[in-house]
Amino acid sequence: GAAPQPGAGRSAVERQLAWLAYVVAAVVGGVSWNQLPLSDGEETLDANLSRRVFDLAQLVDYAHSHSDAAVPGRNGSRRCDERLELALLYFLTNFRRVYLWEQHSLPATRPELGTPSAKQRVFMRVFDQMGLGDSAAVMNCIVMKIANNLRHWPAHDEIVKQTLALFHELSSGLAPGKLLLNLDATKFLLEHRTADHLPFMIRARPRHRTTLHVTLARLIFCVVDDVQAAFDAFFAPLLTTLRSLADAATNGVDTAAANPDFTTALIGALRDVRGVAQAAHNRRAYNMLFDALYPAHFGLFARAAESDNTDVVVSLLRFMHEFVSNKGQRITFERSSPNGILLFREASRVVVAFGSRELTRRAHRANNGPTSPTNGALGDTRAADRARTGSNDEYRTRHKGVVVALGVMTRALDGNYVNLGVFALYNDRALADALEVAMRLTFACPLDDVLAYPKLAQAYFAFYEVVFREHISFVICKDTDTFSLLLSAIHDALEVPNLATLAATTLDHLATYRFTHQSKRTLPAMQALDAHLTSRPNLLKKLLTTLFNQLLFGPPANPASSANHWVLTRPVLSLMLVDERAFLEYKDDLVASQTTPDLRQRLIDAFANLVSNVHRNLEPSNRDHFTQALSTFRHEVRQFLVC
Repeated sequence: GAAPQPGAGRSAVERQLAWLAYVVAAVVGGVSWNQLPLSDGEETLDANLSRRVFDLAQLVDYAHSHSDAAVPGRNGSRRCDERLELALLYFLTNFRRVYLWEQHSLPATRPELGTPSAKQRVFMRVFDQMGLGDSAAVMNCIVMKIANNLRHWPAHDEIVKQTLALFHELSSGLAPGKLLLNLDATKFLLEHRTADHLPFMIRARPRHRTTLHVTLARLIFCVVDDVQAAFDAFFAPLLTTLRSLADAATNGVDTAAANPDFTTALIGALRDVRGVAQAAHNRRAYNMLFDALYPAHFGLFARAAESDNTDVVVSLLRFMHEFVSNKGQRITFERSSPNGILLFREASRVVVAFGSRELTRRAHRANNGPTSPTNGALGDTRAADRARTGSNDEYRTRHKGVVVALGVMTRALDGNYVNLGVFALYNDRALADALEVAMRLTFACPLDDVLAYPKLAQAYFAFYEVVFREHISFVICKDTDTFSLLLSAIHDALEVPNLATLAATTLDHLATYRFTHQSKRTLPAMQALDAHLTSRPNLLKKLLTTLFNQLLFGPPANPASSANHWVLTRPVLSLMLVDERAFLEYKDDLVASQTTPDLRQRLIDAFANLVSNVHRNLEPSNRDHFTQALSTFRHEVRQFLVC
């Protein structure tokens, strides 16, 4: 017979060990808090099984330290099967979830908690019987395993991903965080965040760098007593890297990007800073990050926005997307501080730089590439066909940057940390230029592509929802063709379940604006809107008809679609008030379509009940009353309506 392959027996044993590790993980992870304290002997079983898996993990790491990753000339024969490594990570994740909870498993490290509870005593017995030390010693074993995985498996994406996810979960909570910071393994990760010590930072996906820095920065922001000093020490290497990159990019990012090392370093730095921004969860942390970056490093960011390298641009925009996000109201500056204005101006600068370059590239491709018919937002069906077949390259090269740029604009406009009216008041073009470029980017994307790519569609309509809510006059004052194309896109989105909420809300902003400003016909925006509707008299009627058709002929209500149905009712009242003739015509057409006099009369009565006790205003109480009446109308009419 054939001779056995070298290492075949060891590989089989490792697969068996992986299976056993999964079994132990299932046993340990099956502990329920409702069943604690454990029955006699159960904690002994968990402790004995867990100790064996911890010993196995240490043995695997010892073998890795003597493999070719650490000792030149070795052939890697001691590297374990990746399935065993994933099984160990699964066990450690379950063990952390059950036995390293802050409230129950760390009494020895927090004397201020007083006498341990019954559940805490169970956990203390588990740690005693494992023989590895208290919870701090066990946590140190886990963090050492994390650090070793990041060193020994730099090119294995799934292992790196799960390792960093475990580290992130381990850092949650005040007590575990403080404990982590005192461990040598954590200090190693904080002080040696370079590819020399952690090769996964250049060999694995760049997104994993973000996860690492989110976790480390969260420890700094949430746990350390002297946060400012700790942050300065933690962030200093990143600032040094950014300064070096800025010096190298004096003549432009793309010129410097001829050196692949520069591109790798720039993308990595942007990913790292994004992770720190993601961890800055409160005002103090965010202000420290803002002061460290502004104004010294935003010149590099603006130059990077003009790069032709898609990965560089997307990494930059994703950082800006996080940096301008006012989650938890963290972006709160002093009353006398101009930082809110400066932050929006820098976001505008990046978006305009990227958008202008992207629009130029698209125009160049249109003039010199394969010809295809495009009409504003409605052409290029071949691109949509490629989208529907799942062309990731098409999305990455054409639309990914646009998606993130629109997200930056949406978050910046909706951040509520700057009065955006100040820009027009002082003739600052930051807001107007950003809105103009963002709108041009949306119209450069064929609507077929928008609807084919879910991420693009969400970014597209979320952007316009904010613009129609906060800056509607900017949209209304566009030419009639542009305005009509935009409403056509909103109309089509009303029929897409995942987009109907955004589209209906956007439409309600428009109809509400027209109704509440009907006595102010001299406003430029109102005059422009009147001109649009005079030129396209059936525009609002088409939208109102689609809303009613969706409610009456669309899929029946269920838990998944009930929210959509409620949102679709919101713009109906405002549209009825601004175009009563459109409502009456729809009612007459629907009544005439019924086949018998009895059905026609029932439908007339249902419409009469719908508008009874509804007043000509858009006060919240009137809206709520109409919404309830419309829901009743929908349920009643669907019982007998003839399509």
